[in-house]
This record gives sequence, C-alpha cells and structure tokens, in this order.
Amino acid sequence: MLEDKNSTAISEVVPEALRYSAGAKSSVISQRTTVKYYPTTGTQVSSDKNRTTIFRLSASDFIDPRTTVLQFRLSVEDPQIRFEDLYTTLIQSLTCQIGGVETSHQDNFGEAFKMMAYASCPEHIYKTQWNMNMGAWKYCPRPRFAAYNGDNLNISGGAGADAVQLGYVYDSNSFVMAELDHKEYVKWDTVHRGVVVSIPLAELLGEFRMTGGKFLPLLMLGSIDITIQWAEFNKACIVGPAFNVGADGVVGVGTTAVDAADQVYYINDLCIHTDLVTLDPTYTKLLQGLVSSSSQGLVMPYESYSIMTRSFINSGTNSIYLNKGLSYLKRIFWGMRAQNHVTSQYTDKSQFRFADAHRAHQVEVGGRLFPENRVTDLATAYVELQKACDQQGSIDAGGLLDYNTFCGRSIYAPVKNSRRPYCPRENETAINAYVQRQIPQAFINGQNFERALGSGGLLSGMNLKVAGYSVMLNLEMATAPLTGAASTTAAPTAPDRAFDELREPNGELYNKYIQLLVALHHDKSLVLRADAVSVSE
Repeated sequence: MLEDKNSTAISEVVPEALRYSAGAKSSVISQRTTVKYYPTTGTQVSSDKNRTTIFRLSASDFIDPRTTVLQFRLSVEDPQIRFEDLYTTLIQSLTCQIGGVETSHQDNFGEAFKMMAYASCPEHIYKTQWNMNMGAWKYCPRPRFAAYNGDNLNISGGAGADAVQLGYVYDSNSFVMAELDHKEYVKWDTVHRGVVVSIPLAELLGEFRMTGGKFLPLLMLGSIDITIQWAEFNKACIVGPAFNVGADGVVGVGTTAVDAADQVYYINDLCIHTDLVTLDPTYTKLLQGLVSSSSQGLVMPYESYSIMTRSFINSGTNSIYLNKGLSYLKRIFWGMRAQNHVTSQYTDKSQFRFADAHRAHQVEVGGRLFPENRVTDLATAYVELQKACDQQGSIDAGGLLDYNTFCGRSIYAPVKNSRRPYCPRENETAINAYVQRQIPQAFINGQNFERALGSGGLLSGMNLKVAGYSVMLNLEMATAPLTGAASTTAAPTAPDRAFDELREPNGELYNKYIQLLVALHHDKSLVLRADAVSVSE
C-alpha cells in the first residue's frame, strides 16, 4: 500500500552475493499448486465469543506471496447493522512469527490501515478492487440514506429523526442505502449467507510484499504463524436507524432498536488461499548452500508498522511523547478522533477530524525538527502528507484525499430547500447544521524522514536508537469553535462567522477527550541462517 515508488538498489546495504532474488523467469518453476490453509483454532468466529484465529503455514516448497489472500464469509443478523469502511477494520491486532521468531506485531491495525489507505490508496483501486474485495464504500459514489437528528454522537433516534434525505456518504450519520444494497445481510439463504471477503495478505503483512516479487522459502523458514485478534462489535460495526420509504416517496427513519443478541458479526469459512511453487532442484540446492555456507545468512528486507494510541484533552499546545526503538523509521502518520467516537456503535469511526482546529504542528526526533519550519496552515500540512506517501511529482500516485476532503470542506454554499445531497427536506424551516458536510473528512498528517535525510530504498531512514528512542509530536490546536451570530436560512452574501459555523463539524468535540492514532512506518530485515531465523529492526 505504501510501497516506496522510488525504491533504489540496496547493494550498498546487503552484499550482492547474499541478495535473495527468486526467479523472475518461469524456467525455474517446475510446478505450481493452489492450496488452502485452515486456522488451527477453527474456521468460525463470532464477535461475542471467540475472536482469536491462528494460522500455521508450512510446506516443503516456496510460497508465492502475490497469490496469498485471507478469505472468509462475513454476515450479520440485523439489517440495521453496517460494517465500517474497509473490512480490515475487523482486525484489531495482527502478529506474524517466522520460524518461531516474532517478525511483526501490530495493534489497532484496522484503524491505522484505514488512515494510511485514505492518504495513499489510488482512487481507482479503492473504487474497484477494494470495493469488491475489501468492502470499501465511504468514497464510492453510491446512493445512501443520511439521518439528521441534531446529535452526531448518537444517531439511534431522537427529535427530528424523520428528517432523512437521499444522498452520498459524508459523515458519521450515513449508512448503506437499504437491505438490497446490504451485502452482509442476506436472509434468503440461512446456510451460505453474507458476503465473501478476500484480502491480499500483502496488504496486511510486509513479510508478504518483499521488494521484487520474491518467493518465500517455506522449506527453510520452518513455518509462518499468523495470529489475528478480531475487533469487538462496537469497533467494527455501525448500528443505523430502520429506514423506510412511504407511499409518497418520503424517506423516514424508525426508532426500532437492534436486539442485544443480534449485536454480533459472524465470520465463517476462514482460510488462507495461496500458491505453492516448486523450483528447479539445482536452484533450490544453490540457495540452501548459500544459507548454510554464509556466516551472515540470507537477508530479506521488508516493511512493517508500529501502531500506538494516545488520549488527551486539547489544551491548545499539546506535546505528545512516543517511545520506540527503531533503526529504520521511514515515515510517520497520525490522525485524531473524538474518544467517544472510537467505540460508539452509532458513529463512523473512520472520520479523522480537526482540520478546522489545526493551528500548527511539528515533529521532533532526537533534537531535530521535521520540517525545519512549523506547519502553520492546511496547505503545507497537505504537502507534507503527500511527501510521506511518496506522491510528490507523480501525477497518478495520489490517494483518495483531495484538498477539499483533507480539509473537510464543501465547495458548495448552503441554499435553503436545495436539492443537493444532505440538504433538508422541502418543508424544513432551517438549514441543517451539517448541510455543507457533503464529503467525508479525513484530516491525516504525515512526515517523511527518509527523504529528509536524503536516503531512499529499503533499510534506510531515521535511527531512533541513536536519536534517544523518542518521537515528540508538537501539536497546536484551537480550544474553542468559531462563534458568531445564529445561522440564518439564507446563504450569506459575504463571508462572516455565521457562514463559518455551517462548516464547523467539531464544535462539541473541542473540550472532550481526543484519541491520537499514530503509525510508525519502518523497515526490518529477516535474516535466515542455517541454524536459526532472526529479525533486525
């Protein structure tokens, strides 16, 4: 997902004789077999009971990581239950062990993956392959229902809950349109209901996206053990209102509550689907001889993430300390959400907010400041995020976030009785407070340390072990929302505070607990020797 698009040769880091480059030519492949690995913990998961899955991958062949996918069938009991954007949100934590050695452990994986995907995933991938295989829906232009009840923290019902309009997903109170558009809820087949999910393992684990399309030598690694801790129901799902359409075509929303017994998601038919390849015996013997005869072993670099969360109350100037020892820190990403959104079953957890509160930020690592001058505006913040995603200077490398989405702005002015998405019904007497929230907000920050140091490729970046094991995020944010005259039903003729209030989605969140989600993107290397496997980070 975040592969460096400007990777260079790493011969200056890994001796040429030890570079592992499994055959790019088909002549070295003598046989290819498609296999399925089933978890040792069973092929079924329910969020209210068992949420741990363990896979063991072992064989006397090579595994082709390009063909390796995590596959399962996903379903829910009630049509009011919706899944968060991207099925990776189902994964709370992910651990990989190779040859009995832990090579990566990533907690809060699903949320961090989404944050980085919004910043770096190309739009055409998100709307095609990811829409089909990974449940992407937030940035796909498909009709939805949006409920307005005057409270964006809890939308299960309340005053004004019948003021519903057709539109596009834009904020914490938008859901899949109807049962017919709800792939995970299918009542007509009680045996094989739900939707089949297929997630490439290379999207989840850097060990499966080593540069160069290399095969993984399972015959020399012993085994690959993958442990998945699935997320709680409230972190992976949204409970929406019961929508209905009257005879006059007016969309309404009921107040039917989802039974506690139905507040659960089910995963069935779990497996890892992959190809095993048998290589020419001469090539395999040469590779085994290289491993057994070298004191340094076979070095295979890969990418990984260290993910952490911090909670704080915004005091205007906030310094957040992160303690981590990494040798090859390439880049850092962070986003903020209201703490009471993170586990609420009534809100969209993938809204990274506070662009409207941003005043300045800067990253400090071992006494060095990145960037050298503080970021004091959203335009510069957006440029730094593009640098962190290696999107500068490449026209087709952009992510989902254009500048308006990054800022959480709409390019349209509010107009009374407008037929644009998310405007109130014709008989409404006042403009809804979120009338301008026509696009999803994803204010995400990023900082690239690799380019700042003039390096590139694998096994490069900032060495935190030399820099004092610390990263400091210095954040400056507004402590109160904009204030001014009460909003009117007519669009203002000139910029004023009332107009600004209509663009202010976070007013009630400034003085509440904020969760900071941070992902440190860094390099590691797997070292394969004749007698052991080790990891260097």
